[in-house]
Amino acid sequence: MEIKSNDFCKASSVSLSTDEVASSSTKIGASFSEAWDGEHDGSASEPDENDKYNYYYGYGYIDGYEIVDINQPDAVITEISITPEEPVEGDTVTISIEIENQGTMNIDSSSIKIMSNDEELEDESLGSISIDSDITWTYDWIPDEGDYTINVEVYDVNPSENDLDNNIIEEQLSVSEAPAEGVDLAIIEVWTDDTD
Repeated sequence: MEIKSNDFCKASSVSLSTDEVASSSTKIGASFSEAWDGEHDGSASEPDENDKYNYYYGYGYIDGYEIVDINQPDAVITEISITPEEPVEGDTVTISIEIENQGTMNIDSSSIKIMSNDEELEDESLGSISIDSDITWTYDWIPDEGDYTINVEVYDVNPSENDLDNNIIEEQLSVSEAPAEGVDLAIIEVWTDDTD
């Protein structure tokens, strides 16, 4: 019998030879294969449980979750928003980050940091995030005129997680020059009155 495992047992398969099917009954996790002498249409053996399992033809899938406990949190930055969208120098810019736990365990603690053109602006701890819940973290900033690349990362997630690619987000920000101080008057039209 050959067992193949891929991606930390998230998907596994069992292959049985004809002799093994005829002489043995194998049960691993939530599936097994056994000899079958009659006819079968190839449909699932227990469709109420899982439509991938077929015992009669001697093939099936290992349910890796039954064998190894791989539950873990998954912190995902789902959204970044910057207001105002077209700031000028002197404006207070608010950067809002939405973080969701898309894993199968609660997040007890984590940290978040925000960078601007590779310069750290803020680094602080986040609270707990329950399964399928989200929180919004905000940062207020008064940038000078210029173009900025904003990077935000959630890290040090506890319990630990494997998927770190979705913990980082990047956004571009352009800050325009501030208008001149004082009142700016301009002549927009000139005309004469011939009656005078």
